Amino acid sequence: MEGARNLKLNVTMKAHGGHRLFTLANAISASRIVGGPVCAFLLVSRYPEAIAAALAVMLLAEASDLLDGYVARLTGQVTAPGKILDPMADALYRGLVFLAFAYNGWIPLWMMVPIFVRDLIVANLREYAERQGKTQGARLSGKIKAIVQGVAQLAIVGLAVLFGVNGTTLLLFALLMLAAVGITVYSLVDYIVSILRKSA
Repeated sequence: MEGARNLKLNVTMKAHGGHRLFTLANAISASRIVGGPVCAFLLVSRYPEAIAAALAVMLLAEASDLLDGYVARLTGQVTAPGKILDPMADALYRGLVFLAFAYNGWIPLWMMVPIFVRDLIVANLREYAERQGKTQGARLSGKIKAIVQGVAQLAIVGLAVLFGVNGTTLLLFALLMLAAVGITVYSLVDYIVSILRKSA
């Protein structure tokens, strides 16, 4: 009986990549952790050429967010660490870009609060789920949140590159950020409800 149970566990881990940390998919996810400081440094310099370079790095970072999940499924490298690393890399990368926006005065500082609070609470919820023997992977609301935040960031920097920073573009920045903040709050509520249901 014990041998059969171990065999089933080994087969399951093999099918889902087990608990391996060093995989190609995880390396792609980790690249966004490096991309965050690079983008932030380029943005706060405020030189037009640096902001354009930041946009190029951001496009690569967003592409990696699409690529890591595809590679993980294609190569059978869907791992428990990867389910944690992917959203963590997103949070660190996007958080630093948003901080650069706030530093530049492109967005109101209060808009940072729900974004960072959401990421902090969700990270703790995932840790709580792990202690309960359950892995809380990314939910659909989290993926939608990542898409909306990514589009908002690219659009803000793209507008800054094309039209500069003025009253009109600052208004557009604020509208884009309101959309990002709204979906971020929704995602937080969705994760809380999901964890509570699993724990019930």
